[in-house]
Amino acid sequence: MTSLSSAGSGGPATKFMRALLGEEPPGELVLWLSSRSGRKQSVWTNLSEFHKHITTEECDVYFSVCPQSWPLAKAEYERREAAKPVGEGVCASKEPDQRFIRGFAVTAISMPAVWVDIDCMGGKHASNDLPTQEEARAFLNDMCLPPSAIVHSGGGLHAYWFLDSPIEIIGVESRDSASTLITGFQAWVRRHFLEHGWTLDSTADLARVLRLPGTLNHKSGDPAPVTLKLCNADVRYSVAEVPTHQVQGGMSRTGQSEIDENVTGEGIGGDADLDLIVHECAWVKHCRDDAAILPEPEWYTVLSIQGRCAGGEQAAHEWSKAHPGYVAEETGEKLRRAVSSAGPRTCRNIEEMLGSAFCKECVHRGQIKSPIVLGRKDGLPASRKRVEEVIEQLGAGEVDVAYEPQTLDAADVVRFKDSALHARLTTAIRSSSVLIGEWTDARKTRRFSRRAAASEARRATSTMPRIERGERQLRDVFDDARRALASFNRVDPRYFVFGGALVRVVAEKAGAAIRTVTSDYFYGELSRVADWVVPHEDGDHDSKPDRDASVDIVERPPESLPVLHGISRVPFFDTSGRLVRVDGYDDSTGVYVDARELGIINVPASPTSDDVQTAIAVVENEILFDVRFGGESDRAHYYGALLTPIVRHLFTGLTPLHVFESPTPGSGRGLLASIVGILATGRLPNVQTIAKDDDEMRKRVTSELASGNDLHVLDNLSEKQVLDSPVLASVLTAPYWTDRILGHTRMLQLENGGLWILTANNPRLSVEISRRSVHVRIDPGTDQPWLRKGFRHADLPGWVLAHRARVIEVLLTIVKSWIVAGQPAGKETLGSYDPWARTLGGILAHADITGFLVDRQRAFEVNDDDRMTWRPFIAAWWERHGGARVRSAELVELCDKKGFLGGVLGDGSARSQQTRMGNELRQRDGRSYDGLRIVVVLPTSGSRGCEYRVERNRPDTDGRVSG
Repeated sequence: MTSLSSAGSGGPATKFMRALLGEEPPGELVLWLSSRSGRKQSVWTNLSEFHKHITTEECDVYFSVCPQSWPLAKAEYERREAAKPVGEGVCASKEPDQRFIRGFAVTAISMPAVWVDIDCMGGKHASNDLPTQEEARAFLNDMCLPPSAIVHSGGGLHAYWFLDSPIEIIGVESRDSASTLITGFQAWVRRHFLEHGWTLDSTADLARVLRLPGTLNHKSGDPAPVTLKLCNADVRYSVAEVPTHQVQGGMSRTGQSEIDENVTGEGIGGDADLDLIVHECAWVKHCRDDAAILPEPEWYTVLSIQGRCAGGEQAAHEWSKAHPGYVAEETGEKLRRAVSSAGPRTCRNIEEMLGSAFCKECVHRGQIKSPIVLGRKDGLPASRKRVEEVIEQLGAGEVDVAYEPQTLDAADVVRFKDSALHARLTTAIRSSSVLIGEWTDARKTRRFSRRAAASEARRATSTMPRIERGERQLRDVFDDARRALASFNRVDPRYFVFGGALVRVVAEKAGAAIRTVTSDYFYGELSRVADWVVPHEDGDHDSKPDRDASVDIVERPPESLPVLHGISRVPFFDTSGRLVRVDGYDDSTGVYVDARELGIINVPASPTSDDVQTAIAVVENEILFDVRFGGESDRAHYYGALLTPIVRHLFTGLTPLHVFESPTPGSGRGLLASIVGILATGRLPNVQTIAKDDDEMRKRVTSELASGNDLHVLDNLSEKQVLDSPVLASVLTAPYWTDRILGHTRMLQLENGGLWILTANNPRLSVEISRRSVHVRIDPGTDQPWLRKGFRHADLPGWVLAHRARVIEVLLTIVKSWIVAGQPAGKETLGSYDPWARTLGGILAHADITGFLVDRQRAFEVNDDDRMTWRPFIAAWWERHGGARVRSAELVELCDKKGFLGGVLGDGSARSQQTRMGNELRQRDGRSYDGLRIVVVLPTSGSRGCEYRVERNRPDTDGRVSG
């Protein structure tokens, strides 16, 4: 990455960071880089090196205010992955990758300053509750605590107050102290902001990242510089000097308006009783009584509650008239906005944002979410009011009031929520002429009839099946639950069987994803697929779902559920040649299609040869224009990689490992792999590295296959490493992969038919991997390819992403032409991959793309590390000893003289090398190298161990060569 000059070792970034952190800050500094193409990553670095990682103007750069500890962050990441619900931890086996982790609040180890992030009016921030740039600067200048540094973020201001001694965070107590300090300080600033009618976001978490001066802000279109307006390293404060405002219950996550999530913003009006709310909520009463001097933030907040009450609009105007700035039109507009934008403000928000002292003594504190609850007819305040009235009427001799439905309902509410008031009511009943037993029976009858009426009303309008619990055999309950699930899932499938497990397909930011369903999750879903009841003499009583039924369905998924074979993010052709392009589950292939980002795809019904050549020209002139392949075979194999995701379901079988290789770093092999990923998935591929041991490699393979995706990229094999992974060799030839997902005891049998890609410089492959591979070699013809300029597309991945639909169309056109021509099979074969070879070979031959698999043997020999290592030794052995028997000691002596097999024999003692030589030869018994075959001569009685010889392969009578 190229560093910005202004962020270099002498720029404002370095000046600011050294002033903030000192010369030798503890832990690591974390940079968060967000490119315009959508790529995001973290860089864990130190103060002396951080400027080297700051990218060019194409990237937004943030830094961690509090230094982090990578060992702690790694452990926290693993803890969070392990704590995920069963089925959500498919990726838990991945090794934590610093590029995608930017730290956590619990892994911060130092806090060098307190800070605020001030949004200013203008650009994207058009709200009238924000200060202008000038107002914000004036506010900071007038503070009793002048800031040590001010950074113009390109849209607002970041202000810092350096501590004279950074808070060292070494445990829970010190972390809580640091968190309390920054939270309280921002609450103090926010309280003063509110006096001006401004809002201030909460940015008080210890993992906070803020913009780095000397970089650029791309959020508002044209890049805006992030500038250092003030930096005075000598202005520092002790913890005792930092003012704070204590906030009960902690800060809101966003620091913005928190709402009652259970009540959505709708039209003005409702059935809540505003008088009850005023009676029960001291803050709302204050808003009514002090309306003449009420600040705008409190006025706007109380409107969100008034507007949902009966007569609320009239009350809003009546209260507001007391204020000297009252304007009817403005009040009406504010009321509509307060009601339509979100639900009523919550008690927590009122206390935090407005610093309300009324909340501290509230008898409802912690029991309700919003003051609006206090005005509901079936709520506790309304029931209390009714009971108080009834007690007074009973004392006056009005007996009939005790039997009224409203009284019986209110008595049931206070019975559980206000036992003292319920006791007073009971005493009043006993003191009257009402028979307590008769009254109690009336309450029961009322309660039962209320339940029965509610149940009957639901049944009358419900379209869901009804499942009875109670005195029934569990198998009958289970069967009912299975039928209900099948009915629920039939119209718009959301539950599937994948690898033998119950899964759901969920929409995530990166697209559709497969998530294993747990019994705990599915327990809640059972309430959505059926009405659960318990039969009773007075009618059906509503019931919770049967938890055992949830476990039974998850452990033994119903056969009626559709089987899921994977997810495709591109349209594709099935075995009949049909183009599958409709989003959602495709019954015939069992694939869930999620290609909505592509929009409408137009493929000719019968493409002409001109259509095909035009399609190829798009690929050649836009994607491959600046690519130098090693040969025509490499180009053909790359076309095969581009086409495989859309022809994967045209044949039955596996695909070989596609090795994207080059002679030197920076040649573009990773770029070409990313293009395949963008076309196949709509985003840069999720890459894995080659694990150091087979157990870890097995976990990574299982994680990849469990994702249901058809593309798997193994990135950047080390030039020093010989790829000899039995796990990878197995998955490349196994139609099904059986393993246990981390955290589960159930074995999954996962289908394995996707495209596997490996990127490497001059890869060294074992014979087992090499024979399962095809190669795409890039040769830029220069020793410093990363210095090349003048490309047709400076940002090729960005261009492909922007024109993805067009490129997919041309690839589909190439395949469609072959299908219309009768799907002529190619002549090429490739061991375990003949269906793939015949399909891709036929498509490419039909499109006049030559070279497919023509130099397969050359690539095999060049990349087969075993042959490259052993061939010269076997030739020297034959030249020295011919077909004579020899012992391992003689062969070790030959290696010492000629310099063969150094990496195989090691640098141990002569005896150790002889033992290794014998073991290696026994593993290669019968293997041929350039017509010479190794033969192990087993010991006979009285002999001193094995002997070895080489012999020429002998020709058969038909001219073939055999052993």
